[in-house]
Amino acid sequence: MPSFPDPPPAVSVDAILWAQQRFQNLVNCVDGVVWEADPVTFRFTFVSAQAEHILGYRIEDWYAEGFWIDHIHPQDRERTVDYRAMQTKGGNSHALEYRMLAADGRVVWIKDSVNVGVCADQVVYMCGIMIDITEFERAEQALRLSATVFESSTDGIVITDAKTRILNVNHAFCVITGYAADEVLGQTPALLQSGQQDASFYQTMWQSIAEHGRWSGEISNRRKSGEVFIEFLSISQVQDASGTVTNYIGTFSDISHVKAAQSQIERLSYFDALTNLPNRALLQERLQHALRNAESKNQRVALLTMNIERLGHINDTLGHDVGDQVIIAVAERLAASVRNADTVFRHLGDEFAVILEDLDSAHAAAHLAERVLTALSVAFRLEEHEISVSACIGISLFPDDGKTPSMLLKNVDVALHHAKGSGSFQFFREEMNVASMERLLIENNLRLALRRNEFQVYYQAQLDFASGQIIGMEALVRWAHPEMGLISPMRFIPVAEETGQIVEIGLWVLRTACQETQRWHEQGYDHLRVAVNVSAKQFNQDDFAAQVKQVLRETGLAPERLELELTESLIMQRPERVIGTMQELRSLGVRFSIDDFGTGYSSLAQLKRFPIYKLKIDQSFTSDIGIDINGAAITRAIIALGTSMHLQVIAEGVETHAQQRFLIDNGCHSMQGYLFSRPIPADEFSCLLASHDASPYVGAVD
Repeated sequence: MPSFPDPPPAVSVDAILWAQQRFQNLVNCVDGVVWEADPVTFRFTFVSAQAEHILGYRIEDWYAEGFWIDHIHPQDRERTVDYRAMQTKGGNSHALEYRMLAADGRVVWIKDSVNVGVCADQVVYMCGIMIDITEFERAEQALRLSATVFESSTDGIVITDAKTRILNVNHAFCVITGYAADEVLGQTPALLQSGQQDASFYQTMWQSIAEHGRWSGEISNRRKSGEVFIEFLSISQVQDASGTVTNYIGTFSDISHVKAAQSQIERLSYFDALTNLPNRALLQERLQHALRNAESKNQRVALLTMNIERLGHINDTLGHDVGDQVIIAVAERLAASVRNADTVFRHLGDEFAVILEDLDSAHAAAHLAERVLTALSVAFRLEEHEISVSACIGISLFPDDGKTPSMLLKNVDVALHHAKGSGSFQFFREEMNVASMERLLIENNLRLALRRNEFQVYYQAQLDFASGQIIGMEALVRWAHPEMGLISPMRFIPVAEETGQIVEIGLWVLRTACQETQRWHEQGYDHLRVAVNVSAKQFNQDDFAAQVKQVLRETGLAPERLELELTESLIMQRPERVIGTMQELRSLGVRFSIDDFGTGYSSLAQLKRFPIYKLKIDQSFTSDIGIDINGAAITRAIIALGTSMHLQVIAEGVETHAQQRFLIDNGCHSMQGYLFSRPIPADEFSCLLASHDASPYVGAVD
C-alpha cells in the first residue's frame, strides 16, 4: 500500500507538494495508464508510471507529438481517431477498444475510458484510463471460437454437470439423436440407452473415467424414433482448480454406416455374392476349426469338392444369366442334400465344397456324394429352359489324406481331377499324386516345347481300297523331350487342352503339315490330301477361319488339299457358329471330316446341316470286327449311313486283313492303320511314298 504524508497545517508549498504526492500515489494504484491529453491534437500532457509497463516505451516517449496516433494498430487507426474526435465534440464520457503496438512488436488490446471536460461550449480537457485487456480479449476470442466449434461440429456434443444432468447440447446432437435441445436439458444421457449394454459395461466405463479422466469406445444407443444406432463415444472429466469434478463432456459420432459397410465388406470377403454361400476364404477357416475339433474327439472329417460340368457350354449357348441361375439352383439343391451340421461352400466358379464333421468312417462321405449326384441328376426348370447338368466329386479324409487344411485341399483337388468326366465320385489315393506330379511336369515343360522346337509332325498314310494307292495322310503331333524322350499324345494333349496351349500347338501343326504337304506336291505327289485334327478351343477362336486362310497363303497349299478333322462333340457345341465357319472355309475348297464318328451324340437331323465330306470310323469299332458282333454292326451301319449321305467313309485302326476284307465288302472307301503303316516322321513318309510308287499296295486282294 502507498504511504501518504501527514497534511501540513496550512496551505503552503508543502501542502501543494503533499497534494501532488497524494495524487501521484492514487494514480499509480490504478492498474492501467492514467492519462491527460490535448483535446485537439491528442498529444499527451500527462501519463502515469504504468505507461512504461503496458507498452514498453519510456514515459518521455509518450509525450512526443503524434505518439498515440502513430502507435495505434494500422487496421484500427482511422476508426479509433475518428471516433475519439467525434466524441470530444459532444463532450461525452465514453469507452473504446482498439489495438496498440508495443515496443517489442506485441499487439496489445486496449480498453480506453475517456472523459471530456467542456466549459462554455469549449472542450477544455480530455483524460482517461487505458487498461490492457489483451488476455481478456484472447479468452473471449477463444470462447467465441469454442462456441463456433461447438455448434458447427458434425460430432454430437453433450455437456453435463457433475451429476450427469445435461446442461447443453449442440446441433449435431439433435440431428443424430432426433431430440430437440429443450427435450434433453436437465435429463441424463441414460435416456439414450438401447439396452444392448449391461450394467457391467457402464460400471467399467465409469470406473475408467474416474481413474483416467476419460473413456472412449463403441456403444449402441437409441434415437428418439426408437432406432438403435452405433456411435463412437468419448467422455472426458472436467475439474476445477481444487480437483473437484464439475462437468463431463461427451462427444460422439454416428458410425452405423461405417459398421454396415464393414459388415458388407466382410460378407463380400467371406461369402459368395451370387449364392450367399461361404466362399473359399471362409472354407480355409472353417476347415481348420473342424480339424481341431476332430483331433480332440478322435473323429474324421471329410472334404468334398464337386465340379459342375457343362456350365461353360450353358454360358456359351444360353448366356451367363442362365448360367448364374444354374449355379444358384445347384447351391440350393446342395444345401438341401447335406446334413444340418455340414457346411456347403462355393469353392470356385463351377466348383462347390462340403465339410463333413463327426464322421466315424468314410461311408458317410460316399453316401453324401451319392445323394448329391442323385439330386443333381434331376433336370432344372429355369424359365423356359429345362437344363440338365452332371457333376463329379473328389473326396479327401482327415487324418488319412492330410492333417492340415492345405494338404486336404491339395489332395481333394487331385481326387476331383481324376473324377472329372466320370459323373461319379473319387476318393483320394496316394498314387494319384504321382500322376498329378507327372501332369505338372508335363504342363511346365509344355510351355517351352514349341520355343525349343521339340514338337514333330508324324504322318499316317490313308489308302484307297479301290486303287490301293496312298491318297492322303493324317498329320499327328509328337513331342520329343530331350530328357523324357518321346511323350505319348495321350499324356500331353489333354494337358494342352486344359491349359489352352492346344491353340498355339494346333496352329503350328497346321502350318507344318501344310508346308510339308506342299513340298510333296512339288515332288510330284500333288494328289495327296493332308488331314489335320482341330481341337474345340482352336476352332472356337473368333479368327480361326482367318488363321487357316493365312496358313494356306503362306505355304501355297491348294485349299482342296486340306482336310480338317472335327469331333462330333465340337460341331454340336454351337451349331450355328460352327456351320458359319465351316461354310466360309468350304467355299475356298477346304474339306471337313468327322473324326471318331459314332462315339459322340450327334443327331442325323443336325448332321446333315454341316458341309461334311467324310466320316471316320473310330478304331474302337474297327477293332471289334471279327470279335464283337455289335461293333461290326455299328461299323456296317456307319458305312451305310455315309454312303446314303454321299459321304466318303474311312476306317482308322485297321490292323488285320480280316478287318480290311470286312470294310471292303461293306463298301468302305479307305483306311489307315498299322496294317499298312504306323505314323512316321516326314522324311520316312517321303521314303514310303517313293517305295509305294515302285510297288503299289496289294494287301486288299490277299
